[in-house]
Amino acid sequence: MRNVIGLVVGLLFLSACGEAPQQEAELVQTDVAMTSEEELSFSDTCGYFNPIDIQSDLDVNKYLGEWYELGTSAIVRNTFERGCSCTKATYTLQADGVMVKNACTLEDGAENIIFGSAKFTGRQGVLGVGFPEGDADSANYYVMKVETDEKGNYEMALVGEPCRLFLWILSRKPVLENDEDFRRYNNLVAFAEANDYNLDSWYLNFQPTEQASCGWETECTEVVDTYETGCQYFWQDCEDGY
Repeated sequence: MRNVIGLVVGLLFLSACGEAPQQEAELVQTDVAMTSEEELSFSDTCGYFNPIDIQSDLDVNKYLGEWYELGTSAIVRNTFERGCSCTKATYTLQADGVMVKNACTLEDGAENIIFGSAKFTGRQGVLGVGFPEGDADSANYYVMKVETDEKGNYEMALVGEPCRLFLWILSRKPVLENDEDFRRYNNLVAFAEANDYNLDSWYLNFQPTEQASCGWETECTEVVDTYETGCQYFWQDCEDGY
């Protein structure tokens, strides 16, 4: 038997606005028995009524490595990324899923690092991410679309969830530098909008993440055929790109 928690949407919206509820929300409980197949997570319920597109052929191995956050939604900025800039994520394959390392710089200049994991849900492109531990039964990380280079490497990714409250654009580069970068970014924005993300709404309010002043520029000292080059700005001063 599982308790059904009421007022979830309202509390999420309050969090997105950075406002605390005036009094403790009352929990609504039911005594309806449900089988494991019938029990739906919050994202599952949203997806049942209004599904989003996902990258159904996602290659997890290509998705591993370091990603810089180019932009995200209000609820992210006002909760677990409050006061953050220079945000990035590193994904490392493990036997039962993917290790997640999120890092950002706080307003006082201190680096904030948190570790979690992403579990495979049985659906390609959909993961259950949690800190410190993800749950395969709680699908909450949907890779909606990836943008690739001419070699098929993943260059940018759009990540969301069916309730359309959380949204990220991730990139192998911390900033947009050329026409191709802007083309990929705009493609992902258009894809999100086509999936009913209202990017300018008060509750989503998608905004760019500060990366330009983060000091990522470093001299490239090692060139290998991977994103793990030992450089933050891996394409600078590297022959043949990578």
